[in-house]
Amino acid sequence: MTMTDKDIEIINEITNQITFYGPLLIIISGTLGSLCNVITFTSRQLRFNSCAFYFLCSSIFDLFYLLFGGITRLMIDHFSNVLPNTSVLLCKCRTYLVVVIPSLSTIFIMLASMDRCLSTSNSRKWRNLSRINIAWRVAIITLVILMFSTSHILFLFELRAKDVNSNTYICGPRNNIYKIFISIYVFLIGPFMTYTIMFICTMITLIRIRTLKYRMGYSLNRRRKVYEK
Repeated sequence: MTMTDKDIEIINEITNQITFYGPLLIIISGTLGSLCNVITFTSRQLRFNSCAFYFLCSSIFDLFYLLFGGITRLMIDHFSNVLPNTSVLLCKCRTYLVVVIPSLSTIFIMLASMDRCLSTSNSRKWRNLSRINIAWRVAIITLVILMFSTSHILFLFELRAKDVNSNTYICGPRNNIYKIFISIYVFLIGPFMTYTIMFICTMITLIRIRTLKYRMGYSLNRRRKVYEK
């Protein structure tokens, strides 16, 4: 069974509608969710909580990524006359921000788990690191380091013609060596490093909380026995 030109045209139109309204729905719902998170983490009860501050930073960068990445992708695919896919500057800047922003969001969640780990430490010295003024400094340092360490994307990504006749271009690494490097780099600063640290900190926090709960229970039992005597 062969497809006619009309069938192909219908399929293309359906695909075009899905790729337009699907991301649009995600952008709207995601923006509302992110704004709710921002409102929650800026409430009076959480305003000076270091862990809530890290979650607030993560929510803000999630919102930036959703708006920037989603809207630019939508405009490139459906409004190429407004935002052309032949811009070298757009290629470099969009790739850079699409890597940096979600990485920052994930790293701030990692910092939140580290903060909870520090707050449950037996050492007062380590617990003192779980403060809002320390969180501000860590956030600024993290932002600067990640922005500079990822700046190579601005220089080593380029726009290449995929099909000159159809005016199709792709934005990608300059050579195969850098392609391998960027794949490893994104993996290391993304899932591997952050999730490994989050897992370790979560396990340490859980063990400390259970140990504290056991000690409190043991202490209460001893007091109860003393009173019974």
